[in-house]
Amino acid sequence: MKSGRRNFLTKTLQTVAVLGGAGLRLRTGPVIFALATLFESPKSKAQFSQSASWRKQGFAIFGSGTITSSDFYATTYKYSLKKYTVTGGTNLSVARYGMAATGTYVVGIFGAGLSTGTIFTKTTSKYTYITDTVAAGTSLVGAGREYLAAAGNATVGVFAGGTTDGSNGSALSDVYTYSGDTTAAGTSLGTARYGIAAAGTATYGIFAGGNTGATVTDQYTYAGNTVAAGTNLNANLYGAAAAGNSGFALFGLGITGTYTVTTQKYTYAGSTVAAGTNLSNARWIPAAAGNAGIGIFGGGHNGAAVAFTDQYFYAGDTTATGTNLSANRMANSAASTTPGHF
Repeated sequence: MKSGRRNFLTKTLQTVAVLGGAGLRLRTGPVIFALATLFESPKSKAQFSQSASWRKQGFAIFGSGTITSSDFYATTYKYSLKKYTVTGGTNLSVARYGMAATGTYVVGIFGAGLSTGTIFTKTTSKYTYITDTVAAGTSLVGAGREYLAAAGNATVGVFAGGTTDGSNGSALSDVYTYSGDTTAAGTSLGTARYGIAAAGTATYGIFAGGNTGATVTDQYTYAGNTVAAGTNLNANLYGAAAAGNSGFALFGLGITGTYTVTTQKYTYAGSTVAAGTNLSNARWIPAAAGNAGIGIFGGGHNGAAVAFTDQYFYAGDTTATGTNLSANRMANSAASTTPGHF
């Protein structure tokens, strides 16, 4: 770096430090990153520009899934949370379905699922948003399983529940720490089940419904890895999906003898449950992700795999039909580049 540029950067950072000391709340991390990028290679500048675009627009990344239950896909689709358009993403590292996903503003972790040869996997795929690249993540430490759920915060993601044999529910959980890509066994849920859904806050995740105890919820607190019973849902929830923000989790769709369009809102303050607004297209085993203002429910099965999406706007509890995914998918999973809960 040339001396003039170095001096400019140093003085600017000193100014940031002074302003911060004066009590002005600055997001110093992104400021420093932006300034440093100013003097890096053209490639770094391009990456910063792309990162700004991702942050400004936000995407829900829908990954993997199946059409017939005997085929397996690694494809991803990026659903713009601003423009409501769908474009192709980068393939995940393993084709599978019945997996779960969570992540941060930087990466999405897609974990476990059923892969070719009826293998219950514990592998993970790490989707880095800024570069739109995928690499193998660290495998979960528990048994391979499908139809599990995941929730997390900026530090860890918890993958819990599922089935290890296609018939019996599991209460296992795994903790994926993003820094260092390490995994460890977590605390088991209170009820073993599969076909569950999860969303949460920066402090805990709510794991809800499933094939047994379909109104049951578990509250998994990330600090200390403790599990406690949450408030029961108002109606059975099996094969649903979940999104939400820092105020509530929204559990939607699923099957209750018939395919449903219903949603349930789990409000964290007071741990209360109330009916949400119905979605447009009844189905089960979809995926969901979003930001602080909107949740996107995509894919699923209503007698056959579908590409439908539904948009749920949290302010006002209104819904609208969204843009279809580029292909029919069920038992897919989703993570967001702009998580709405931390």
